[in-house]
Amino acid sequence: MDELYQKAYDALSLKASSMGANGVLGFKIDFDEISGKGVQMFMISVSGTAVKLSMEDHVSDVADK
Repeated sequence: MDELYQKAYDALSLKASSMGANGVLGFKIDFDEISGKGVQMFMISVSGTAVKLSMEDHVSDVADK
């Protein structure tokens, strides 16, 4: 399961990077089992919001208010 988790995480990170993002917020992963007719499989769903973050060179003045 750890290997499946890592592959799903890597796929989402690669997709976000290809969109120009440098981060993912709200990463969520779901594992489900599908079975029937003598066949059993795992289904993995991964979601998150691709974001582009930037660092500010100054401290916000919100604390001063």
